[in-house]
Amino acid sequence: MGKIKNQIIEDSYSKKDSTDQELSILIGVDSFAYIVVDSENRQPLLIRNFELGSISSISKMITRIQQIIQEDKPLNLAYKRIRIAYAGSASTLIPQRLFNPSEKEEYLSQLTAMGSTYEFRSDHLLPMDAQNVYAIEEELATFMRLSYPGTMMLHLNTVIYSQIVAIARNIVGSFIFANVRGRNLNVFYFDKGDLVFMNSFEFLASKDFIYYIMLIFNQFNLDSQKVPLHLSGEILKESEVYLLLYRYIKFIHFLSKDQLPFLGPKLSNVSAYQHFDLIALGNMK
Repeated sequence: MGKIKNQIIEDSYSKKDSTDQELSILIGVDSFAYIVVDSENRQPLLIRNFELGSISSISKMITRIQQIIQEDKPLNLAYKRIRIAYAGSASTLIPQRLFNPSEKEEYLSQLTAMGSTYEFRSDHLLPMDAQNVYAIEEELATFMRLSYPGTMMLHLNTVIYSQIVAIARNIVGSFIFANVRGRNLNVFYFDKGDLVFMNSFEFLASKDFIYYIMLIFNQFNLDSQKVPLHLSGEILKESEVYLLLYRYIKFIHFLSKDQLPFLGPKLSNVSAYQHFDLIALGNMK
């Protein structure tokens, strides 16, 4: 089975209560994670993150995920609801008034070269009326549908937006928000509570990460000494990425616990912002 990178198990978690729980799975560029929540109060009960290691092909990624699913007991229980989110970098935001369902591939092809091995999908974003158009490897999408028939599938940007938009209403002025999972970076720019920009990037080094963040500041003529950056996900204050960010951006904040949905005792005692994407996925209605 894949190596467990970290996990949180609340004392109130019980496998026998699975039919009153919801399972949400997050597939990343180089990771596989899931969260189990109480379906009534949305409290996270179990969080488990796996390392997939070096992946040379989508087939090998699927093989490792298949092994995890086969051997990890909570992934094989009967749940009230199951969701799957995909953390891929190929996505774009299209206003609803301009969206044509038959042109999803064309929207993405204008941004990057896309092959015929992808499945093109879109999620409707509310309260803003727009579509998050994205691509997922066809082989991976088919595998997950066969593993969990009838399951809702979303893009991670859709999940994050659904939670950040509520937080944005309580932040004055403009801000940039970034979430990190493995090599995947999700970036959002809000102005006066409204989403202006949203995108995903795959980064291989700290300098790539800084480049993508500063690209947003430059693209929208934002002053990095005034506009704050809010962070969540797999990033630490001691990391090279964080130290580099602080050279360019004056105000950097990690999501606080009071900005997150209801947390159990164990999750409250750790840096819960590191699991924000999973918590947001588990909190989807």
